[in-house]
Amino acid sequence: LYLQVPNKLHTWFIFLMQNVRAASMTSDGINSRRYKPTFEAYLLNPDEPSWHRIHFPMIPPGYSPAASSGGLICWVSNEPGSKSLLLSNPIIGSISPLPPTLVPRLFPSVGLTVTNASVDVTVAGDDMVSPYAVKNISSESFHLDNGGFYSVWGTTSCLPRLCSLESGQMVHARGKFYC
Repeated sequence: LYLQVPNKLHTWFIFLMQNVRAASMTSDGINSRRYKPTFEAYLLNPDEPSWHRIHFPMIPPGYSPAASSGGLICWVSNEPGSKSLLLSNPIIGSISPLPPTLVPRLFPSVGLTVTNASVDVTVAGDDMVSPYAVKNISSESFHLDNGGFYSVWGTTSCLPRLCSLESGQMVHARGKFYC
């Protein structure tokens, strides 16, 4: 549905704060001293300029923000193994899960690019599920277009054995992801 909404070409900036603790209240209004990890963000609209504070109560525990593009945020699961990814629209509060990745990974780099016609996600990094395992570095991608077509995860390339990817350091430019 996101791809069917006309793009208004506005640029906003999002600043995410991780591990904000929200106190839970009991029915009688007394703070129960139980805290639930949550995320909050500040959106900057440079056209006005104005700031907007938003929360992400629907993001389950165990996920971290990994990439953003075209108004969507991609969240990745923190546990080692095949990665679960969620796409969220912070303005309307929607969440869409993607199928789990094929290759188990510890801390992958995640790239997201959203255009008027498609959503592309790339996950790259080593396939080790332990810091003591042998590195086999590869990337896999997922594609969705506004015609309803989507591709399942597929390995797109094996990367040089000695290369080192920093988690969270992937950008999209001119049709390619760079780490």
